[in-house]
Amino acid sequence: MCFSDFLVAFSDRYPTVLASDFIRYAVGAGGVYVIVNLALSGILANRKIRPKTPFASQILVEIACSLRTVLIFAGIGTLIGVGANAGIIPIYTSIEDYGVIWLIVSTIILIVAHDAWFYWSHWLIHRPRLFR
Repeated sequence: MCFSDFLVAFSDRYPTVLASDFIRYAVGAGGVYVIVNLALSGILANRKIRPKTPFASQILVEIACSLRTVLIFAGIGTLIGVGANAGIIPIYTSIEDYGVIWLIVSTIILIVAHDAWFYWSHWLIHRPRLFR
């Protein structure tokens, strides 16, 4: 697959992946918000971490940051899918290809790698020289 074919495949699939990721985000994050902040607000009132409710402007900033993350994750997911279809990224869909042991080990590796990535990238963005 040449680069222009790759770009066409990416642009064809990105909107679908983006819509799917947005729906998952809206249901997941929106559902948690509705449950915690609306349905259980009375029960959880004494357990708040910070006493004040954030301003609407801060909530909008947080939503915008989350939507930016949805855009990025959809791009990465699309790249992986298009790359797999092009044979650039090997993905196996049958456990029998590598066995149950590899499924378990690779899942553990991915969880640890993701947690390490999240921790260290979060640590880096809170360094004064990089944060500004």
